[in-house]
Amino acid sequence: MKGLLKQTVYVVEDMGVTRASLLNTLSRNNFLVMGSAATAETAWMELQSFKKCPNVVLVDINLKGTKNGLWLGNKIMNHLKSAVVFLTASSDKKHLREITEMQAAGYIMKPFNNPTLLTMIDMALRRNEDKVQDAAAATNSVFVKTRNGLQKINLEEIIYLQSEVNYVHIHLLNNVHTSRSKLIEMKEVLNLPSNFIRVHRRYIINKKQIKSLHSQSLTMIDDLEIVWSKKYIESSSILYP
Repeated sequence: MKGLLKQTVYVVEDMGVTRASLLNTLSRNNFLVMGSAATAETAWMELQSFKKCPNVVLVDINLKGTKNGLWLGNKIMNHLKSAVVFLTASSDKKHLREITEMQAAGYIMKPFNNPTLLTMIDMALRRNEDKVQDAAAATNSVFVKTRNGLQKINLEEIIYLQSEVNYVHIHLLNNVHTSRSKLIEMKEVLNLPSNFIRVHRRYIINKKQIKSLHSQSLTMIDDLEIVWSKKYIESSSILYP
């Protein structure tokens, strides 16, 4: 089974030595570097060209050119789903206030060491995932980490969850997503409503997607037959939608 995709990062830094050091550190720590740029304008053009935006963009505030890093950060946060982490050697209170008001994922004061950089990136990823989850909650959807990256899943389209060792297959009406997780963990991540019931050690099903019920089994809308276990349900009556 293929591993999960690496977290992706884009770097915007006008100092060549610093940029090279960042790219090297990120690559050595299992991040996929999608690219880098020395100016805000170049970075913005390239970021818009990607089919899928990077998970995190590291942006130096004091970039050379007509636009600075704060301009770029605003563009990214208003139009993309990437988390923005600013890099700065300045303790200018005006800049720090702008970063706070912008609600960026974080900032790092130069000079910094690798542990500080990696910790801030990890925090930015977590904050961004929470932000995305909150936005999805209002639409009865949730974002889940899968082998193909972060995927938006509509809970009403889930037929069932199927456990396989350390993975969970999320079967939808028109697709299947796979996430590295235990079944009980995925249930908590999805915050499943009451129409989802665990019927077997390997299955959590959506009652609304049951095609037919039998004395000891049920058939889902995709024709999968599951023998339900008395360990999880005492009577087939609770399976009725």
